Amino acid sequence: NAIVAEGQIFHSADGHERISFSKANASVEHAGVSVNKPYLLLSNRWRELFFVLWNGSSEPWTLKGEKNLVTESGVTLLPASDSTTKLVPVMKRLADDLYSKINSTSLKDLRSITLNHYTNPFTGLYAVPSITVLSSDMKDATAGGGQEKVRSMIDHAAKYSDIDRRALPWQKRPGAILCLLSSASSQPTNIQFYILGIDANHQLISCCRSGKPLYFHGGLGIGPSMNCEGSEPSTEKRLIIARRTKQSLAEIRNLVLWDLVLLIPFIACTVALQTQFSAKQLSERAFRSKIAMLQLAVWIYIPFALAYILFTLFVFARVSE
Repeated sequence: NAIVAEGQIFHSADGHERISFSKANASVEHAGVSVNKPYLLLSNRWRELFFVLWNGSSEPWTLKGEKNLVTESGVTLLPASDSTTKLVPVMKRLADDLYSKINSTSLKDLRSITLNHYTNPFTGLYAVPSITVLSSDMKDATAGGGQEKVRSMIDHAAKYSDIDRRALPWQKRPGAILCLLSSASSQPTNIQFYILGIDANHQLISCCRSGKPLYFHGGLGIGPSMNCEGSEPSTEKRLIIARRTKQSLAEIRNLVLWDLVLLIPFIACTVALQTQFSAKQLSERAFRSKIAMLQLAVWIYIPFALAYILFTLFVFARVSE
């Protein structure tokens, strides 16, 4: 089966990376700059074996779970049909909306701010963003220390419950958009917000490069912006697309090399015995002795070598997740 199909498109959730496949080339877009590159599909075991023996230094892009494409730098690219890619633009629109309302609402009325509903791309149903005000935990508010604590807490979170333990079940569902509003009574004008989203795996949507949660940040007098940075562009002249990671392919290469090493003693022994048989006439007793030695070597050595080769074939047949 083909790993990727002609016309298939992948891009990162934060929009920094995009790749589309034609019949002969792949259009790789990085930070708005597009470059066409040829690509090789390791679509069967023989191509994988040829690759690991002769091109082991190249870094393949890996199709993970038959769905997401992971680049050589570890960036996860989602198929264009993935609903996560449709949720991020909604998050941006809500961030702009929240920024406008925060900067046009009096401080005493901030808790009454509401955001417009949106269509959840995972379910197709209307949903209302959840606004959570974080104020009781802002004890260290001097010099912005409290805000830094909130930002650090968000940066190290994987699930929404890591931020707000009181999270309701619907706030953890795929497609939910969460708005955090942080403030401190000692600094009433230091108001900041974070817009986060939940992906198909009930986790916070992550940035393509750092793996940290993707969020839009803004506040009172602070324009909304996304926290994600783009990754380094690919330097490979040709893309290698595989179902295995580089580590998995390297494991296969090492096993195959050891298979060849294990065969060397048997081949050398066979050649030496054949040379002796051809060089001089052996007595019947000596001939039987040599045959007995060869049989002993076969019974002891060959089963071990075959077991290792079978193990190699097992690893070769297994596709890394």
